[in-house]
Amino acid sequence: MPSKKGEQKPRISGYDFARGIAVLGMFLMNFKIVMQNPLEPASGFWAVLLQGWEGRFGALFIILAGIGVSLMTRRAREMQDFDKLKQNRRTLLLRAGFLFVLGCLFIPIWEADILHYYGLYIALAVLVVFRSEKMLLGLMVVTTSLFVLLFLVFNWESGWNWTDLTYQDLWTVQGFIRNTFFNGYHPLFPWFVFFLFGMLMGRRDLTAKSNRRKYLMLSGIVFGLCELIAYGLVPWATGTAIGVPVLFFNTLSFPPFPLFVVSACCSSLILIILCITITENLPAALTRPIVSTGQMVLTHYIAHVVIAMGFLETIGRLYNQPLSFAVGCACLYFVLSVTFSVIWRAKYNKGPLETVMRKISG
Repeated sequence: MPSKKGEQKPRISGYDFARGIAVLGMFLMNFKIVMQNPLEPASGFWAVLLQGWEGRFGALFIILAGIGVSLMTRRAREMQDFDKLKQNRRTLLLRAGFLFVLGCLFIPIWEADILHYYGLYIALAVLVVFRSEKMLLGLMVVTTSLFVLLFLVFNWESGWNWTDLTYQDLWTVQGFIRNTFFNGYHPLFPWFVFFLFGMLMGRRDLTAKSNRRKYLMLSGIVFGLCELIAYGLVPWATGTAIGVPVLFFNTLSFPPFPLFVVSACCSSLILIILCITITENLPAALTRPIVSTGQMVLTHYIAHVVIAMGFLETIGRLYNQPLSFAVGCACLYFVLSVTFSVIWRAKYNKGPLETVMRKISG
C-alpha cells in the first residue's frame, strides 16, 4: 500500500547500495589517477573500461546527495510544515558548512577534493529545495549553459599544470573562485546540475516498478544517443575544419560539456534503478555489506586517501605503477572497507565521520 502524503517512508536500501558501488568506482578512479605513470598512456581492458567511467562516479555521488536532500525535506515540502522547513534548512546549512570546511582542510592532502564543492551544492540547494520542478529544470539548463559561455569567454586551462595535474594559484582569491566555479575538478558550473537532477529524481517514487521501467527505458535511449554522437561524430570530425566545435559534443568529464552532463545523468539513473531492483530481489544478507559501505561514504572518502594511499606511499608503491596493480589495490582496499563497514555498523548506527557531522548539524 502506498504511503499517505507526508508520511515518513522507510529508508530505501537501493540508494545506499548505489553509494556502495560508487565507493568502489571512486577507489578505482582515484587509485588509477594517482598510481599510473602519466608519461605512459594506459592501454588494455582496464584502461578502456575506466576511461569510459571517468567523472561518472563523482556525478553518481552528487545525484544521490541530491536525492537524499529531497527525501529529507519531503514531509516539510508536501505538508507545507514551515517549522520543519526551517529545521531542514538549518540542518542543511550546518552540513554544508561542515563539508566545506572539512574539504578545504583536506585539499592540501588531496587536491581533487569534492567535499568543499558538496558544501557549496548543499548551501545552494537550501535556496531551491522547496521550489517547483520547473524551476529546478530551468536552473539545470542555465547552469549547463553558463559553463559553455564561460568556456567561450575565459581560458579554461588557466591555473592548471597538466604535467602533474596541480592547480598553481588555488590558494589565491582569484584562483580559488575560478577553480570552484569554473575549471576545478567538480566546479559549480556545470556540476551543480547533478545535484539538481538528484533533487528532481528524489521527488519520484522509484520504488514503483512502473516508474523504474519508464525511467530505465528513457535513460537508456538518451544515454545511447549521447554516446553515439560522441563516439561517432567526434572521431569522424577530429582533424577537420570543424574539429574545435565538435569538442562540445564529447562525453568525457574534463572539460564537462553538456553532452557529458546529460550522459552522466542517464548512466547514473540507470545504475541507481538497477541497485534498487537488486536490493528488492536479493536477500538482505547478500546486499547488506554493500549497503553498510554506502552508509559510510564520508568516512571511506577520507580514509582511502589518508590510510590506503598513505600506506602505499610509505612502502614506495604509490606512483608510476602498472594500471593492473592500481586496480588490484583498489579492489583489495574495497574488500577491506566493506569488512570494516559491516563490523562497525554492527555496533554503531553511523560511520565515524558521519557521526561527527550529525552531532554538528543535528
